[in-house]
Amino acid sequence: MLTAFEQSAASYFTSGRFAGDCLGSKKTTEVTVFYILFFFVLILAFEAYAGSTDCARLRGVKVGRGSDEVRECKISESGEVGTVGDETLSYQLFCLMPNQREAQAPASACGDGSFEARHHRQRAMTLIGSSTKSPAPRTIFERIDNELGTRNFSKPKLLNLNGKQILVLPIQVDGTGAGNASEYYVREKRDWALIESKSWENEVQKLIPKGLQIRKGLWPDLETMTAETGLFRMNDANCCPTGGTAQIKLMLRANRFAVLDVKIR
Repeated sequence: MLTAFEQSAASYFTSGRFAGDCLGSKKTTEVTVFYILFFFVLILAFEAYAGSTDCARLRGVKVGRGSDEVRECKISESGEVGTVGDETLSYQLFCLMPNQREAQAPASACGDGSFEARHHRQRAMTLIGSSTKSPAPRTIFERIDNELGTRNFSKPKLLNLNGKQILVLPIQVDGTGAGNASEYYVREKRDWALIESKSWENEVQKLIPKGLQIRKGLWPDLETMTAETGLFRMNDANCCPTGGTAQIKLMLRANRFAVLDVKIR
């Protein structure tokens, strides 16, 4: 959709006023073509600026028309996460609209309620720290779904676990399996140390009865240090596990999640 500026400029160039100005001043065809090309370059530059103003903090995103660029980038959600020491943590989620659209699909824009806009509403995330002791906010974490169709980001979580501050960056893998690609960190001194959060899933797989499978993402509840997942038999449809439920107890050991117990219900 054209902006008011673009509509006004287009009206001038396509109206008799433009032709009259050109003929009246005896401008050559080459000059006329130059002005038309200049007008369209101006529109492209304006669109790129308008689409990128929300994303100045995202170092890994470029707005443009290239295959490795996005056509639009907008903040879709923001807010405060909590306080760590003298620093207040806040977050931003970003809508990133890809250039690779089906040729016949109508153009969509971030926030317009279309399926495409909803699908790409949370394709990037930043966690920002602000302190009265620092002149400017700092970016602590930046995460981007560079493939624009494999990762969704949610509001980061800050919680206390046995006297330790834990930071969760929730990241869900697209698809019916709701895979968990989240990152977990523990506060050590004045930095965030990554918690190893994958090996425990393999431990659980070894502890469930033979013939049963885990097909969905495992999402630990860090407030209770538990997790729960349905168990699938070989011929089960992906919607409907019939092998019961695995109830898992976890603990944090040397900056990794470890399995304490697995019960099958």
